[in-house]
Amino acid sequence: MSAFEMFGQLVVDLWSMPEHQHLPNHHVENVAAAEDPLHETIEEVADELFDVEYSGIYFLDPDTGQLRLVHAKGLTEAERRAAERTADARHPGFVLRTGRVVDVRDTREHAHASGEEPPSHGKHILSRMYLPVRVDGVVIGTVGFASTRRATYSVRHRQGLGFLADFAGLTYARIVAAHENERRSSLLVASHSATERLLGELDWRAVANSVLAMIGSALDAGVLAILELTPATAQAANPQPSEFTWQAMFGAPWSHAARLSNLTVEERARLAAGEAVQVAFADARDPATLKPVIVEGVLWGVLAYEPREMRHRSLDLGERTVLRSLANAFAMAIARERLDETLRQRQKMEAVGMLAAGIAKDFNNLLWPILLYTELLARSVQLDGRMQQMLKAIRTAARSASERVQQVLAISRRRDRSIEIVPLAATLR
Repeated sequence: MSAFEMFGQLVVDLWSMPEHQHLPNHHVENVAAAEDPLHETIEEVADELFDVEYSGIYFLDPDTGQLRLVHAKGLTEAERRAAERTADARHPGFVLRTGRVVDVRDTREHAHASGEEPPSHGKHILSRMYLPVRVDGVVIGTVGFASTRRATYSVRHRQGLGFLADFAGLTYARIVAAHENERRSSLLVASHSATERLLGELDWRAVANSVLAMIGSALDAGVLAILELTPATAQAANPQPSEFTWQAMFGAPWSHAARLSNLTVEERARLAAGEAVQVAFADARDPATLKPVIVEGVLWGVLAYEPREMRHRSLDLGERTVLRSLANAFAMAIARERLDETLRQRQKMEAVGMLAAGIAKDFNNLLWPILLYTELLARSVQLDGRMQQMLKAIRTAARSASERVQQVLAISRRRDRSIEIVPLAATLR
């Protein structure tokens, strides 16, 4: 029987109860729509059905793996914190581990037999009941009720309160699904914004910290860093590789950066092949996840993710995809930077070539009168042998300078020059 069918049957049964002849319709609407806060609806429905003195709703926190007391009727805030702190050692923890219902009719008789730790809230409880809250067959929490009177809860109470536990499970599933959709949406927005910002800046280093903070906050990470891996053979030439780190808790520098800068040969090989690598640390409970940053087919560095200390669950597919997308965005930004640098160098060479060509043309214009007039003077018969030798030296030097000018012009014009042997006899014929 579904939760809604059970609720309908419960409403029919309630007509026979002398103290409550009618259950108000607004509770039925709240259950169907699940629009009111969970604890308020359960408390109202429970009060309509039975005279509940104390109630509590415990859910398993997926991030920490601890039971959280999300609502407690009849307890002060200090008593609520005390009950939450000891929940795992008491009946809530027992229900979570076993999935069994706890129905204690008289705590004075039950205490010695169960071995359970006494509650920390200090209330004088004589009877209590805890029912498991399930989602898809998995126990994710418990709903508990307590009274200062013994034998308070009968079979009818158990059926009615069982419905409330089912309702809590349905509502919890809805809340978790809504939270998950919201988290995924925020991750997608953060990933898109980070990629846009990285590729929109000429210098990716100027926005590296803000991008890491954007994704790190969306992932609820402990540390998110981008590190350049310098090959062992090039460490002397590049002693200060690029490194940017974001931490959820600011303070001391990230102590694990040195370990990641000295990866093993096997770890580097796996990263170079495009694989993600996990690196364990002696002083941390969970390993760091490394995503390779591959630029032009060569491993440039890694994007390192380290979870928070209190995080209980591992990265899901969506979170791993966001990290991979960010690593690829860094790779594209670095590749574009290299392309821009190559383009700037080419533009510089073109400017130098244009300047050299202009100088060469001017110099060539200065040479041709020298060559022309030395040739004319050499044909004169009035010059003696010594003067002929001097003119020959001038003409040889001018021709050599002219050849240098032609070489400069050839380089500036980017001509493809080749040397080949040409048989003159065949050409002259």
